[in-house]
Amino acid sequence: MIDWSADAKNNTGSFTKAAPCSINRGSVDSDGSKPPRPARMYVDDAMLAAIGAHRMRLTLAAMIEAIFVVMGKEDLQYRQCPLAMDKRQSLVVGPRQTMLGLIVDTRSMTVGIPPEYIDEVITLLDLT
Repeated sequence: MIDWSADAKNNTGSFTKAAPCSINRGSVDSDGSKPPRPARMYVDDAMLAAIGAHRMRLTLAAMIEAIFVVMGKEDLQYRQCPLAMDKRQSLVVGPRQTMLGLIVDTRSMTVGIPPEYIDEVITLLDLT
């Protein structure tokens, strides 16, 4: 059910090299191994990062399992499914995602405001 964006499938687009710091030391350890990447949950959304499609699949599976461990197995007679199937089915995995209302681009290492939001604010300013 995972839908990969064209950029993610083809590994296309420009990449910005991140400078390591005391918190984020890079995507590969000094011995060449790939360190674990924590996944973060925000109320009804999640942000996860992994190096490569295989690790992304594993991370997504772990996140889905964690949701069911915390919320319990689906039992529609008593409660709705804890996994938002509409979000899961519309999920497109790629380097550019909208998270918490902001556009996060992990290739260009930027965070931006969606154009629709900017247009809405300009319209409100023009009206008032």
